[in-house]
Amino acid sequence: MNQIQDTIKHVKGKHLNFAQRVFIQIRTEDGWSPYRIAKELGCSSNTVRNEIKRGTPELYWGDRPAYDARHGQANYENQRINSHRTPNLLKVRKFLKTVEVRFREEHWSLDACVGYSRINREFARHEMVCTKTLYNYVERGILEIKNIAVAPTEQRKGYGKTLIAFLARRYAGSHSVLQVGTGESPLTIPFYEKCGFVRSHRVPNFFTDNYDHPIYEGGVKLVDMVYLRRHLHTSAAPAFCSSSDNR
Repeated sequence: MNQIQDTIKHVKGKHLNFAQRVFIQIRTEDGWSPYRIAKELGCSSNTVRNEIKRGTPELYWGDRPAYDARHGQANYENQRINSHRTPNLLKVRKFLKTVEVRFREEHWSLDACVGYSRINREFARHEMVCTKTLYNYVERGILEIKNIAVAPTEQRKGYGKTLIAFLARRYAGSHSVLQVGTGESPLTIPFYEKCGFVRSHRVPNFFTDNYDHPIYEGGVKLVDMVYLRRHLHTSAAPAFCSSSDNR
């Protein structure tokens, strides 16, 4: 019992850990107030309130929104990855696509990709990222889903979540993050959030700036590109993915 208490006791200056988030979830379900939970953990009540807010999915399909320790932990880990200045993704998108082809298919080094583009002035300096940034991308092991679809006649049968679960298992050993970019649609965002993804960042006006016609999905006009991420672990399991989705 003492060991459990030591695990959930908050240390001043330290971030909440997963065991403390599980405690918050359990006590929230028991009807405890943030103040009472904070007193038990030994931290500020504002810390608990902020954690509950961050750990509650923004879009929830069906059930009443509730704090989830796994969602809170994933959101925390995602914020740690993004706790630095990031380039304008829209401006460097073409450069990154070029690097991806040369690095993966033509087996160029990252230094060669950057050097060649600079010498031949393929891109302006503000349209590129430096070699160090490219190496950081590779070291983080970010794997992006470009497209996923299930035939309309086979939707709402769980095939979509099975595809996500397969990708998570397949690449857990070689990549650390699974990423997807999508429009802010009520048909896609809830699906990915239920499969363990949390919102990472967005590219403003992506759909309006890059398409000559408006795009609608689920009755909503798509404007920004929203990126979501899921951290991959060898123990990753899709048990919390809901099958009540059109994928």
